[in-house]
Amino acid sequence: SNITDIDTAFAKAMGKKIKLVGTSKKVAANVYAEVAPVLMGAENPLYAVDDVMNAILVKGNMLGDVMFYGAGAGKLPTASAVVSDIIDCVKNDLKNVPIDMAPDSMKLSDVGELKSRYYIRSEKSEAFSKAFPEAVSIPEISGECAAITEELTAAELSEKTEALSGIKNILKVL
Repeated sequence: SNITDIDTAFAKAMGKKIKLVGTSKKVAANVYAEVAPVLMGAENPLYAVDDVMNAILVKGNMLGDVMFYGAGAGKLPTASAVVSDIIDCVKNDLKNVPIDMAPDSMKLSDVGELKSRYYIRSEKSEAFSKAFPEAVSIPEISGECAAITEELTAAELSEKTEALSGIKNILKVL
């Protein structure tokens, strides 16, 4: 709800798009999951997924990237999903359909512990320019600039931006 057309303009100037993405990641014994708007560049296979299309990108340690892509919104895909659910209900009337899942639930770790790059949009200031010398300005948007950070944890990001005033928005970058 905090993303504006100004963020979209800065993303475009940086060669990126803003997308709503669900991610999950397992690092050692820790499992992380998050749904959030992110900035992504054309090097990411999800960059080209638009309109009613959805995709799942799986990064395998041996296989590499595998993407499942198809229609996931709109009247026909929604109708197909509803009809499929109704058929499952009718076929399994009065039956308990077992779901093969582990009895122990996984505990999610704090996603803020993971290092990520961040997009920061702020009012132009000497302090912001000093903290982010690579900041981008757009002539049509006076008084604001944006930058992408190095990889930081949420705590490191907070520490780096604590002394800065005028921050308008912060998003993760994939």
